[in-house]
Amino acid sequence: MDAVRQWAQSCETTETLSKIRAYATQIEERAPWSQTLRRLDGSDLRCRLVPLTGGATLIGFTLLAPSAQLMVMRSADPERAIS
Repeated sequence: MDAVRQWAQSCETTETLSKIRAYATQIEERAPWSQTLRRLDGSDLRCRLVPLTGGATLIGFTLLAPSAQLMVMRSADPERAIS
């Protein structure tokens, strides 16, 4: 739960953070789950939760590539056009 707390400090507050905490503390059978969070700097973060034996949970965080909107803005500049 330390990793969740650390990442939560850099993300917009949403009910998804509560769902992540609840999932990680459940003992009953669970299915793998993932959700995208928005960081305070505007970038996106994918949170992936995988149940492990004995009630444990693997939680992984991945920074996602910049948004498609940013790529479109860059391609409008002929000097930086994507071919």
